[in-house]
Amino acid sequence: NGEPYICKDTACDPLYLSLFPYVKSEMAVPVIVDDAVWGVINLDGLQTCEYGDAHVEKVCLFAELIASAIEFRLKADRERELKDNLVQSEKLSSVGRLLAGIAHEVNNPLAAILSGFHVLGERLGDPELIEIAQMIEKQAERAGSLVQQVLRFSRKGDPSKFKPVDLLTVLRDTIDIVSPQLRLKQA
Repeated sequence: NGEPYICKDTACDPLYLSLFPYVKSEMAVPVIVDDAVWGVINLDGLQTCEYGDAHVEKVCLFAELIASAIEFRLKADRERELKDNLVQSEKLSSVGRLLAGIAHEVNNPLAAILSGFHVLGERLGDPELIEIAQMIEKQAERAGSLVQQVLRFSRKGDPSKFKPVDLLTVLRDTIDIVSPQLRLKQA
């Protein structure tokens, strides 16, 4: 119940469960942190009536010191975790801005490459060259699609302007982004 307990005579106390025959009295004081018992300071007495109110006060003070040390450590750990999360969040934000910038820079040359391949494909007469040009065009379109996905992901959205999306499209876009890395890991 979170309260100190004194057993003045272990032989007479019906609540006391004797584990050691030499223990004649006992005192137990809980260490309470954030309204929960984290542990118990337990003192075994070799004589009956060994512990009184003065002993309980001293051990309670010691339990409070222990609880304060635990609370201080927990607070420091929480603050460190928050700081680490903030640093990680800032890193991800920086990476997002960097990716968005790179995506914008890559998007313009890709558009030029694609329009050039459209013109080139119309002027080529050799079927083998047309096939190569189409393969290059397909890969450039794929790269352009990846750039658009990165740009869509990096944009900040106003939650009030969110709208339903086709989950299948989102999944396909995600698979398109990660499938090259998955293939490399399998190789």
